[in-house]
Amino acid sequence: MRTRRGKGEGSISQRPDGRWQVQVDLGRGLDGRRQRKYIYTDTERDAISELKKLHARTVGGHVLTSTTPTVGAYLDAWFAANEDGWKPSTRRSYRDAIDRYLVPAFGPVRLEQFTPLMVQRWLTKHKEEHGARRRIELAHATLRSALSEAVRLQLVPANVAALVRAPKPKRKRQIAPLTVDQASAFLKAAAAHRLGALFSVALACGLRLGEATGLKWEDVDLETGEVQVKQQLQVVDKTLVLQTLKTEKSHRALVLPAVCIEALKAHRKRQLEERLKAGDRWVDTGLIFTTYRQTKEGKGRRMKVGAGLHPRNVLRVFYHLLDSAEPEIPRIRFHDLRHSAASLLIAEGVELVEVSKLLGHSEIRTTSDLYAHLMKPTAAKAARIMDTVLGRG
Repeated sequence: MRTRRGKGEGSISQRPDGRWQVQVDLGRGLDGRRQRKYIYTDTERDAISELKKLHARTVGGHVLTSTTPTVGAYLDAWFAANEDGWKPSTRRSYRDAIDRYLVPAFGPVRLEQFTPLMVQRWLTKHKEEHGARRRIELAHATLRSALSEAVRLQLVPANVAALVRAPKPKRKRQIAPLTVDQASAFLKAAAAHRLGALFSVALACGLRLGEATGLKWEDVDLETGEVQVKQQLQVVDKTLVLQTLKTEKSHRALVLPAVCIEALKAHRKRQLEERLKAGDRWVDTGLIFTTYRQTKEGKGRRMKVGAGLHPRNVLRVFYHLLDSAEPEIPRIRFHDLRHSAASLLIAEGVELVEVSKLLGHSEIRTTSDLYAHLMKPTAAKAARIMDTVLGRG
């Protein structure tokens, strides 16, 4: 005899030995296999009672049981199952978030006992003690991503990390874009340096440091001025690695202004001369911006040149150029060249959607959040134009 119930409600049946069996579906485990739980009682009444107890701990049609792994064990299993598909930087970021923040906070808690309140209290505690920090925001994002997989595997009925909001980190400093005069002074100082074209392209196109140093000659057409931004050079475990860009919109096609095309042509000529001079010491990476003097491969060995640029060395040149500009330019971050490109374009009335495409933002909202304060002059200009149009009558 079997008592039938709806999907997810479990079932009660009498065994040949006279005992009663309660069967409930637990969803799928970490290995993707479906799991079930069985309870045996002497009477039908006891079986119904046991099933009701389980239903009291059911959410969204899924029974919560003590068979789920701890948060720490699940995060380790999730990481191991997915790490091969992540970029090295993503893998390092997730591992750091798990080891430094998530396991110390939630490691022993079983998934079935994990609640949004626990996550919210953790976020609030960090905000009160340290302020809203970017690392906590990333740890929260890691937890949210991991638990979305747990929901898909039916280990838990809901993603508790997605039900709370992490406090947004306060900006440590204001965006400091260059003015038109400062940008001109900076490019004038950079023109005399062998890497001058790098800074010219970065400023004109709003490139990130890794995007600029990751450009290859095959990505640029010096006749049409078209450039494809499709990879970045990053340091991973103390080694320079070329990686694809994070999002689809980060991959973008841009058009270089004439001043950048001329700078790149001069740079290519100089690089060919360096290559001939280096002979067999040259490493053919295909990169536009490369080393010419580099540390030795090993004691007593000849130096190799033509390799990718370490960001630390680019920043050293960058700060030197800021200091040598006339008039001298206050110390800014390399990333502020990207902000400078956006602010200069917005000041000239370029639409925000076009600026967003240039920068490769995944959403125009990101561009708006960063540069909304710069839109006021443009808005005033639009109002004057509209006043002229409407006043014609």
